[in-house]
Amino acid sequence: MLKACDTKDGVEDGVLEDPTRCHFDPKELQCQGSDGTACLTAEQVETARAIYAEREGCGSGFEPGSELGWATMAGPKPFAIGSDFFKYVVFQNPDWDYKTFRFGRRRD
Repeated sequence: MLKACDTKDGVEDGVLEDPTRCHFDPKELQCQGSDGTACLTAEQVETARAIYAEREGCGSGFEPGSELGWATMAGPKPFAIGSDFFKYVVFQNPDWDYKTFRFGRRRD
């Protein structure tokens, strides 16, 4: 994303001055062969798209340039405030486990 959008402000400096001008599609990073650390699986591409997307009732997704912070909210062990928000506000279930969350699945 940074490689695709960094220079949109006229300066290559590793900073996005206006993330709304970045129209990066994570599919550009999808693995063409076997899975590896330098590319994304199809499932990872769809997850990244969902993170960027606006969601009804949840507001807008994360802006391009926010990728380095994703691990804080949903890494191997998410930031406790984010996890508690989903437990107590979104799902109203103190036993909810972040490992069971799947984008696109309704909680009906």
